[in-house]
Amino acid sequence: MEITLNTEVECADGIVGRSTYLIINPVSEEVTHLVVRSNQRPHTERLVPSVWIAQSSHDGIVLSCTQDEFEEMEPFIETEFIKVDIPRYTDGGFGWPYVTTSYSQKREPMQHMNIPVHTRELRRNTPIMATDGRVGRVDELLVGPANKHITHIVMRKGHLFGERDV
Repeated sequence: MEITLNTEVECADGIVGRSTYLIINPVSEEVTHLVVRSNQRPHTERLVPSVWIAQSSHDGIVLSCTQDEFEEMEPFIETEFIKVDIPRYTDGGFGWPYVTTSYSQKREPMQHMNIPVHTRELRRNTPIMATDGRVGRVDELLVGPANKHITHIVMRKGHLFGERDV
């Protein structure tokens, strides 16, 4: 099975989006989730467990679920609102040498990736490092269909006008 990133993802009843990330377990070298960016607004990215991947090729990925089931899956980016104290500095007026500080609270949105424990995200163009430095960028992964273990990494090497697959 060849899992290509930034390719169309299809369900039983139509195209749902594009693949953006792979979530892998680095210890077992297993793909645990696929992140799919929805075609419908607000273009939410969703975590799709690897057991839902029916088939995959260079042309696209087919999921064994419906669009409604896809919309019920967990979001990849979660937003939480954090209380932040914002200082306001005011002076006492003309001739008063002291500055007073008062604080107001505001809730700031903070977004973070919803990545399961002990796993890592992997996206297209992620740098690949060797012991002697950078060797290329991730282009796609080849995964065993039975156990979802990564068997090969297709990497892109070179610069903008002289790239090649390795």
